[in-house]
Amino acid sequence: MANRSGKTILNFGENRYVFKIGYGQIKDIQDSVDAGPFFILDSFLNGEYRIDYIREVIRYGLVGGGIHEIEALKIVECYVEDIDNYSLHNNALIASVILSSAIQGAPEEDKSIKRNARGDGSNEPPLSNGKIRFSSVYGAGAVIGFTPMQIDQMSIWEFNAAIEGYIAANSASDKSGTKLTAEEAEELAADILAIS
Repeated sequence: MANRSGKTILNFGENRYVFKIGYGQIKDIQDSVDAGPFFILDSFLNGEYRIDYIREVIRYGLVGGGIHEIEALKIVECYVEDIDNYSLHNNALIASVILSSAIQGAPEEDKSIKRNARGDGSNEPPLSNGKIRFSSVYGAGAVIGFTPMQIDQMSIWEFNAAIEGYIAANSASDKSGTKLTAEEAEELAADILAIS
């Protein structure tokens, strides 16, 4: 079951492991498979997954959960790449749970957070395969005081929750004490929430 930090504990192979994917792991996954988290999750849900998607999501989920990178690589080589002994379909289900936990957070949380399918909210052309434009994510994080290193440790859900909190706190009034209009609040929400 996922918790509010995007961590989830699952049986995988012969053991139970803690998995978490933050923005830092998402960057590594995108670099490895040339696809973004929403694109990969859609492929899992549609049964059109690739073994490299499964391997990298599980691998970086283990790393985010606290397993050293070399050990994580050994684990996925044993349990993901050995398709004769370990079901690719079952591993795809595990990978989809890991990625869903990063994107959606805990099941009991409000799922009303708006998301841009592009994942970046910029006016630039979309990146291929649903990849996230990290310069926009880091820019939005900087607005509310996060460093890139802090954002890298957050799941997509955690970052979205922080953005929603920022919007709620700043919708009541701007720095001069003047209340934002409904249109200004909507514009602020659209600009910031479109990033994730």
